[in-house]
Amino acid sequence: MNDVAVTRYLTVRVGVERAFDVVSAEDVLPSVLKRFGPIPAVKATADLSGPWLTPGASRTVLLSDGGSVHEELTDYERPAYFAYPVTGFPPPFGRLVRSARGRWWFAGDEGRTLIRWTYSFEPATSGPPLWLAAHVFWRGAMRRAMGSLGHILSDERER
Repeated sequence: MNDVAVTRYLTVRVGVERAFDVVSAEDVLPSVLKRFGPIPAVKATADLSGPWLTPGASRTVLLSDGGSVHEELTDYERPAYFAYPVTGFPPPFGRLVRSARGRWWFAGDEGRTLIRWTYSFEPATSGPPLWLAAHVFWRGAMRRAMGSLGHILSDERER
């Protein structure tokens, strides 16, 4: 079965180092991942095993519907790239997804940064339900998250 991937882009008027630091911060998720349709909001992170800038660090992401997922930082190359697998999706999404992988790329030039976020889902079963969930609901959640990051980063620029 092929992974189902969704990618979103954001360009901000902030230097690449600052953009990377804000987006990769351990505490940013509740500020940007809000509920979108059946996708719950992120309420908090917990059980951090080490600094969230060290590959091998892991955490539990607590969701607004009472569920949680597990993330482990596998790559952290400041200010260009970081990545993490996500496991333990609760139902109903967990019936469709075995695991996921989030990957972020940052490219800067003259005080502007292009951010690319790709989220790839490993299907638990074959068929169109995961593709539909990813391309309708998760894409919408990503669009909303990138909008929130844009606001946070524009506030950073004004400081």
